[in-house]
Amino acid sequence: MLHGGVMATYTDELVLSSQNIILISKGMLGNTKGIEYFELNTIKNIGGKPQAIASGPKLDVYFLKGQDSFGFKTRREAKAWANSISKLLNANPEESGTARDRAIPGAAYVADTLRNTLGTFKDTFRRK
Repeated sequence: MLHGGVMATYTDELVLSSQNIILISKGMLGNTKGIEYFELNTIKNIGGKPQAIASGPKLDVYFLKGQDSFGFKTRREAKAWANSISKLLNANPEESGTARDRAIPGAAYVADTLRNTLGTFKDTFRRK
């Protein structure tokens, strides 16, 4: 995921929770440089549509106090994010699709990070 202007790289991670879009800024070596939270309840809603709009491989999110853009490697990924944000904010159970459609983007990253962390603890305590 790309965020941060002309010199940005695809090292950042984006996570969608029930209340926030969470941006995890990563360095070139994978170290976490910072975490930013974007509250979902501050996304503009016009005509019943949250203003999270996929435009090619870019997701533009319009907040009450500004705008942020997030770049993805594919337009399909950006569109999936826009749809997930829209479904979450509209919360219409009739519109929800299969279990695969309801998966939260970034959940795999969180699960992978937890697995690696637990593996590190396990290896550390096993050596002693």
